[in-house]
Amino acid sequence: MKQLKEEIQITDEKMLKSITGGYDPNDCMWRCFAYLNGTSYGANDAEDLACNYYGSDSFDSTNYGFTGTYYDADGLGCDVLGTIWDDPFRDKILVFNPCDFTGWNGNENSMHAVIITGVDAEKYYVFDPQSGMSGEILASEYSASASPKYVL
Repeated sequence: MKQLKEEIQITDEKMLKSITGGYDPNDCMWRCFAYLNGTSYGANDAEDLACNYYGSDSFDSTNYGFTGTYYDADGLGCDVLGTIWDDPFRDKILVFNPCDFTGWNGNENSMHAVIITGVDAEKYYVFDPQSGMSGEILASEYSASASPKYVL
């Protein structure tokens, strides 16, 4: 056991969060904002955006997930991104309950934010800055979902 302790590398929380797809339940919306802003969209970048928005005096790095309504998110986007937010040709943010969609995971009350990169009659094509993965959401599942969802 002693030899194992000496040889094993311990990854601290900050390093874990810096890895694309590293788990931080607070940062999916913030990573979307960072992605749309054209900057790096890693965990530290998302946390920095949130800290700048909330102010360093009141910022809590363990609890900065976005929990507001569509109107709160729209206002937040305007505050964080400024004129980029008003560009009708920019990619949009989709906020949804991942439990309602094939290939997505979460708990029954979770919400997740991704970037819509394209749309056709059957699918939304999305990029998830939190995991670094691209995927699809079926339009039929989106329409059938009873959970709150919105596009920003």
